[in-house]
Amino acid sequence: MPGTDPAVERHQRNSIHESDPTNVPTDVSPLEDEITEEITESEEIDEEELDNEANEGDEVVEADGQEEGDHDEEDEDGEDADDDDESDDVLSEEELQESPFAYHPSEEDFQESDLQSRKDRRYLLGTHSFLELNDPQLEDALVPAHLDGESSRRSGKHHKGLNAERDKYKELCKNAGFKPNPTFLQSLGTSILDLTNHGLSDKEIEAICMTLCNDKHIEICRLSGNACGKIGGLAIAEMIKDNYTIEELSLANTEILESLEEICEAVSLTTSLISIDLSKNELIDQDMSPISNMIAENQSLKKLFLGSNEIRDAGLAELGVGLSENKSILEIDLSRNKIRGENRAARFFTSCGTHPQLRVLNFSHNLIRNEGSNGFSRILYKNDRIQNLDLSFNIMEEGAGPNLARGLGTGAPRDLETLHVEQQWWHQESAGTILRPLGNRKNMMPIELVDFGWMLDVHKSFLNARDRALAAHPEMKIIHGEPYGLKKAKGPDEKPLVIRRANIVCENFVTPLVMLMEELAKEPKKLSKTAFRKFIKQCNLYKDKSLTDAFENVFATPSGEVDGEAILAAFDKEYPGKRVIPDPEPEGEVKEEVKKEKKKKGAKGGKAKGKGKGAAKSKSKTAAGGGGKGAKEKASKKPKTKAKKGK
Repeated sequence: MPGTDPAVERHQRNSIHESDPTNVPTDVSPLEDEITEEITESEEIDEEELDNEANEGDEVVEADGQEEGDHDEEDEDGEDADDDDESDDVLSEEELQESPFAYHPSEEDFQESDLQSRKDRRYLLGTHSFLELNDPQLEDALVPAHLDGESSRRSGKHHKGLNAERDKYKELCKNAGFKPNPTFLQSLGTSILDLTNHGLSDKEIEAICMTLCNDKHIEICRLSGNACGKIGGLAIAEMIKDNYTIEELSLANTEILESLEEICEAVSLTTSLISIDLSKNELIDQDMSPISNMIAENQSLKKLFLGSNEIRDAGLAELGVGLSENKSILEIDLSRNKIRGENRAARFFTSCGTHPQLRVLNFSHNLIRNEGSNGFSRILYKNDRIQNLDLSFNIMEEGAGPNLARGLGTGAPRDLETLHVEQQWWHQESAGTILRPLGNRKNMMPIELVDFGWMLDVHKSFLNARDRALAAHPEMKIIHGEPYGLKKAKGPDEKPLVIRRANIVCENFVTPLVMLMEELAKEPKKLSKTAFRKFIKQCNLYKDKSLTDAFENVFATPSGEVDGEAILAAFDKEYPGKRVIPDPEPEGEVKEEVKKEKKKKGAKGGKAKGKGKGAAKSKSKTAAGGGGKGAKEKASKKPKTKAKKGK
């Protein structure tokens, strides 16, 4: 019936259950059974009161013309009945259906059950994935309740393993007589160990490596800048053999020459190591043989760093032998060596041209000339998978630009992204030839950067090639110097441009141009080209040949000399107030000083002349007197001889 109260229906249904236990409806939930038990145990409801409440409810529905006071009284009675039901924690069926946790009698039970379900879900994720799930709110979230024992055993093993490693390291330090390194202790259990420039001795390195032999967490190990020596190097070799988690190993500047062969042999046997750094270890050509064998046998190594050593062309050729058998290397760094790239290095260039995985080559700060540029042209021509090539800060001259252009002008698709050729010995005409093949739309490549360095002065030919290259590759960036061409600068602004450029060069080499101008003020006003070049060699301006040519051409006099006074005037006009100019002396004082100097010189000259005249007179007198005596003696002797002859 629409006017009956839900509580009445529940009471009638409960009475039916008690009279006939077999007649149990199938749609009754366990929560409703619990609620009905609480109702029957807590209170006994009279049937008469329930009938009266039902009749009152019917009268409220049917009476439409009663007074408002009667309605208020009946509503208050209904509210009192509802309050009594709520005080007894009795829920209606509608409230049970609308409740978001129908099967949980309280909010606390729901939270605990939800926590448990979260544990179950995270346990499944943790067991079926390789991701580390870290939740600070759930310490044991990966393990459900029915596996608490197993989880405790696992976590116990993890903590016991770390504690065992720490205890082992502390024991080794105690036996060796030095304190444990706190950075190493904190890094245990993490993925990165960075001990760069910690001043560790060979014994300390040995203790660390012995501890890491069985470590299963550290993936990046940086030991650069520590004196490993032979003992530490042998310990590093044993660690590489026994450890299976370290992927990147940095041994730059660690003095490992005595144990280089053992380390290379260990690397050739491992399959987990991906990157190794042997920079700054004073390696020479003879040391390349074990490294060549290492890269030939290891087919998992991807990055090899050999920068800042003493490697020459012979050592480069030895590396080429091992590289020809390798199929995994992606990046090779040979910067800051003494490589020229001449005939001996041909084997390395051939191996790079046929390598299936090589992507990055760094040969910056070497001694590569035009002949060496032919080798890199061969690499670009044969290997279309090269992405980054760095040839910056070498000594390539005019013929190197066309050589590199031949390597880029194949017309086949390639993966080249960046090309660094800054700070060479060429002019803008040779550099511009590199851009010509990039202006061909048939040369498809995702090139992003061509860096010529901001010190390269450019002119029309370079700018035209640049515009064509940018039209073919709109997303490419080309770095170069000022687009005015100091070598061919003309017009009224040529002198300020040269001074401005010289200031930029001096700032790059940390030498203020003001100091050079002050030194130039002490030189003669006009200098020959040889004298000016000697002056330029005293500073860093000689490193930019185009700038030296610009000074000689722009500030030249009709007689072919360099006008130093004009250079100082242009500097003072471009940067007024920077140079300290001594105050000129008054003209009268200058004239008096000149007169005094002349008088002093005249007095000195007069004394010198007087002395000269007196000396001349005395000499003449002595010469005259001596001549008379000699003549008399000769005269006296001659007749005697005649007399003898006559007799």
